[in-house]
Amino acid sequence: MKKKNNTGFTLIEVLIATTILSIILTMAYSILITTLNSRNFIEARAHTERVGNRLLNFISKDIQGAYMYQVEDNRYFFARKQGKNTRVDFISNTDSILLAPGGNHSDLCEIGYLLKKNRDDTFRIIRREDFFIDEDPFSGGTGIKLYDEVMSFELRFYDEGKISSVWNSKEKKQLPQAVEITLGIKQGEEVRLFRRTVPILVSRKIPQKKTKTTKTPQKQNTNGN
Repeated sequence: MKKKNNTGFTLIEVLIATTILSIILTMAYSILITTLNSRNFIEARAHTERVGNRLLNFISKDIQGAYMYQVEDNRYFFARKQGKNTRVDFISNTDSILLAPGGNHSDLCEIGYLLKKNRDDTFRIIRREDFFIDEDPFSGGTGIKLYDEVMSFELRFYDEGKISSVWNSKEKKQLPQAVEITLGIKQGEEVRLFRRTVPILVSRKIPQKKTKTTKTPQKQNTNGN
């Protein structure tokens, strides 16, 4: 009788092949997940980088144009703490974003920056603008949301070697020499900090009027000497 050939796989061979295939698929899945996570991280970081730099450019341009407008009690620049964050309101000679009545831009307007709390642990940064400078330049106008994933907004003010976290032109009677902006933006579970120091471009002090000095006439000597 002829002996039949067994060409099938044994159970042990099937188990070994299945195990090897599982290991290969697990490794491929891990590589795929790692690649996707890396791509998402890079995209999120690039997005945060773009947003942070654009916000800094926006704020820097407004602060560089800070202007000493003739208002009562020198109220043209006011920065104060709101918790750990800063609120700032000032008069700037940057062109307004909003249109004034008649469809024109204003080349001198009230500007403010502040944070408002969201429902979670983040804030939205608001830019306040009013193209009419009135008796109260630190309120009114229209608020525009710039971004809503902000964690912190802090300012520091430089003045002849001194650093302060607040500034009131009513007391200082001048503008700071420079302003350091620190902006914290949420990126996943982390907070990215963006920092920039902005010089004030215009004259920081209102020039004082010079007082004229009059010479007193000398008395003539009646003795002829």
